[in-house]
Parts: sequence; C-alpha cells; structure tokens
Amino acid sequence: MTTTHNRTPWHLWLIGGVLLVFNGFGAVDMTFSLSQPQTYNQMSGMTVEQIAWFDGFPAWVTIAWIASVVGGLLGAVTLLVRSSLAGWLLGVSTAATTGYVIYGYALSSGIAAMGAIWFMPAVVAILTGLATIYAFKMNGR
Repeated sequence: MTTTHNRTPWHLWLIGGVLLVFNGFGAVDMTFSLSQPQTYNQMSGMTVEQIAWFDGFPAWVTIAWIASVVGGLLGAVTLLVRSSLAGWLLGVSTAATTGYVIYGYALSSGIAAMGAIWFMPAVVAILTGLATIYAFKMNGR
C-alpha cells in the first residue's frame, strides 16, 4: 500500500503569510481611517490636501476600498487554509483595488493629492492580481 501526501509547498506559506500581514495592516489602517478619520489621518502624517482628498471619496470608492481590504484579508486566510475560495476572494480584492486606482488616477486628483506615494495603489493592484493568479494556480494542484 502506498500513501501519497499532499504537502503544502513552502512558497504557499510564505506568500500567504506575507499577504496576511500586508492585508492585516490594511485592515487596521482602514478601521482607524473610517472610525477616527481626522485624528488618525493627522497622526499618520497626511497633509491637509491628502485628508481632503480622502474625505471627498464618493460612496462607491469607499465601498471599493473596503472590498479590497476585506477581500485581501479573507483571501490570505483562505489561501493559508488551502480553500478554493482564495482565488475568488483575492480576485474581488484585485477588482476593487483596480476601481480605486481608476478613481485616483483618472477620475480625481489622486496623483497630485498623494504626492510621492502616488504609485502605491497601482503597485497594490498589480501585486494583488499576481496573488490572485497564484491562488488559482495553487487551487489547480
């Protein structure tokens, strides 16, 4: 009798762990930004222009931001427990982040408001997209 073990590859633990930490920080940031916006944003070192830009988000952008963070956090957890939902949840996060990026780059003054870190939302969208692809590939194994 032969036994086959379906071992979890080391890179799944690494990528899942990094995603969990990154999205955990995102969840903390989002929670404080939504619950104590003025205090938290000022303590974070945001400029008056940045705070005004964030305060001016239409409801759909705030919903996209929440979906991005929650989808990313749940996607990381489900990846670590090897659930087939991981790719779908990370896909929701990618789509929501892309919506946020479109708003920031094309539909508002986000690039000017964010200053030197204007590129970060696009980096997050790309990395989340790559994590989505990874999760679907791991699900296929």
